[in-house]
Amino acid sequence: AFSLTNLYGTEGPSAAQQTPEYSPPEILFEGSLGDPEVFATNENAGNGHVSASRDPVGEDTGNQLMTPQRVMAYDMWSVGVLALELLCLGTPEVFASAGGRTRAGIERRLRGASDETRAFAIRIRALLELCVFPPRSGVGPLLSWDCSEDALMAQLTARDPVGLGLPSVWALRLIRRLLSWDPSDRPTAEEALGHAFFRDGEGGGNDGGDGAAANGVDDDDDDDDGSDVLGRGYLCQSDAREFEFVRECTKHCASVCKM
Repeated sequence: AFSLTNLYGTEGPSAAQQTPEYSPPEILFEGSLGDPEVFATNENAGNGHVSASRDPVGEDTGNQLMTPQRVMAYDMWSVGVLALELLCLGTPEVFASAGGRTRAGIERRLRGASDETRAFAIRIRALLELCVFPPRSGVGPLLSWDCSEDALMAQLTARDPVGLGLPSVWALRLIRRLLSWDPSDRPTAEEALGHAFFRDGEGGGNDGGDGAAANGVDDDDDDDDGSDVLGRGYLCQSDAREFEFVRECTKHCASVCKM
């Protein structure tokens, strides 16, 4: 907030003042991919056939004012990138997974295009490989690879220099929330800290606050099974469904909540 107020103003920093590796799609692709209608990928998306109907953004990102909400969403995307970097990949090049053959295919199909456009397409491909794409775009079914949690956990383990991967599926779920394409789908910092990933299996984790147990949400503090897996979902007692955030569990269990 200080930087926004004193350094950049309401239009925010220019592209040249940002670090692309940590910049969210609404900044990198503003005016190009923010609207699902202009996100184009053909039926062979899994083979590197990715295109966009406009050129990537230039130096300015002033199409929308940098409101506090937009700044928060930007920061939470960056936290997601950092989480992948620190918990698993050990590199800031989180979205540099496109292999040599894939890059060569993109370069061949975009022969004659500008360097910026080719970089743009390669970045899109890298996002797609981690199953990050605009909601309601219809892209998911076109991909030739699996976007299930098991497949993503295996992919990240393969990319981890020490072969360990993420510590639990709850870590993956938190990161996927943080890396939501739509800024409004990302949790706030406060919400992220209450995510199931930060709840341990021995009753020492975040109990969700706000009277979670009193609202029909079982924080399961007594079920210590000795597991060292990081994370523990919020359990709805009525149907045994687990949720990542206490607010989601409380909303789902509203009809059976004991107020």
